[in-house]
Amino acid sequence: MDIDDGSAALIVLGRLSAHDVYFEGDVKPITLGDVAVRAFVGFMTEKLVMIHGDLRTSVAAFIDEFAPDLVTGILVGRLLAPGHLDLAGDGTVGGLSDPSAGTPLSELLVPEVLAAGGSTVGLDGQAVRDRVTGGLPLSLTPVAG
Repeated sequence: MDIDDGSAALIVLGRLSAHDVYFEGDVKPITLGDVAVRAFVGFMTEKLVMIHGDLRTSVAAFIDEFAPDLVTGILVGRLLAPGHLDLAGDGTVGGLSDPSAGTPLSELLVPEVLAAGGSTVGLDGQAVRDRVTGGLPLSLTPVAG
């Protein structure tokens, strides 16, 4: 789809289920149903990111100015995001729910992507990129329901 600037869009006309998803750069994902993944990671994209349903994941990580434009349902899972984002308060997300609130992050993500310190959201962005481009998982948890 080439409407505004020539960058590609991923448009899913129903439910999207995957192991891990990683968005960076000019990607424009739009789903017309729920998204169910083990890990949902976004890194610095100024493009449209819309989910017309729930986002169900073990971990949703929003890194370096990434945030979805819309999640009409509930974001179910651990949210790692800068403190200045108020996704539920500003209406971007229909609601937030973390069913694994007491579970350590090290049980939700592979240890290689956890940051030693200094990261806003607790992840090592380069390690995340390296695992994604290497075809390796970010999380070993089951795909969220």
